[in-house]
Amino acid sequence: MPHLKRTNWGRWGTADQLGSLNFLTQAEVLRGIRSARQGKVFTLGGEFCRPEGDRLAPGRGSNLHLMTSDKSHFDSGRRASLPNGGEFADDMVMMYTHGTTHVDALGHFWRGDRIYNDKPASSTIGGLRVNSIVPIGARGIVGRGVLLDVARFKGVSHLSQGQVVTLADLLATAAAQGVTIEPHDLLLVRTGWLGHFEEGESNRADEDGFSEPGLQYDEDLVDWFFEREIPLLATDGFTNECWIDLNHEKTMELHISLMSELGILFSELNVLDELAADCASDGQFDFLYAASPLMIYEATAGPLNPVAIK
Repeated sequence: MPHLKRTNWGRWGTADQLGSLNFLTQAEVLRGIRSARQGKVFTLGGEFCRPEGDRLAPGRGSNLHLMTSDKSHFDSGRRASLPNGGEFADDMVMMYTHGTTHVDALGHFWRGDRIYNDKPASSTIGGLRVNSIVPIGARGIVGRGVLLDVARFKGVSHLSQGQVVTLADLLATAAAQGVTIEPHDLLLVRTGWLGHFEEGESNRADEDGFSEPGLQYDEDLVDWFFEREIPLLATDGFTNECWIDLNHEKTMELHISLMSELGILFSELNVLDELAADCASDGQFDFLYAASPLMIYEATAGPLNPVAIK
């Protein structure tokens, strides 16, 4: 069982695989729609299979895009044109499901022998037979999104390597922006790290040297997420949390405390700079958020291209 006093295991029944996504009722969807007041559209997904390389956490190789049909196939005679002269291009992708903007399945992380909602960790062998990305993709993620631009609040283009984002930082950012974080809001946190990483100035060396800024485990932080009933935490980082904790250990504690034990969805590698600049310009930091991951059978995550509509 979870080691904390806060858990959502069993809250929505023993068969539940949606976790805190259950908070996004029809009323919450309509509340999100009311946040779209200007008609501005921002997509938060990033390109992948790029020649310059993809945004990948250490330990994951490059995504691969291959053409299975193009003009060269017809010119070389390997393919025949259609009877009406038509020709076509086709392709395939080999990628990590966590290799671009994505949302994690609730079976992605665990402690001991149990994954979300008290299911056996052995159910992950060969694929997630429960708590995969498919139930999340089938439901969709739609509600009121709120951007907390922590980097801009602190007066920097990006947070520094390994810098911790605390609950106090989140609340102070919200207050400075004049936005209220309401129960069931979808929380987007900008550190500026992804843009900095793209500039090639950050530490890309290896898993031991990789240290991004992000949230870090604190019981008050976990209590706040639990009490606010937050369904989604999305950031512009690779893991949403500091890779290395204050004890200089790689624990990924929030993946366990928030995702596995509370069923909160984690979305990572979101491209937030354009949205953040517009929010700073017009002062509107809430919006309709809509996203749905690819429904990859038994997968631990699903790539997605979220849409924020102001």
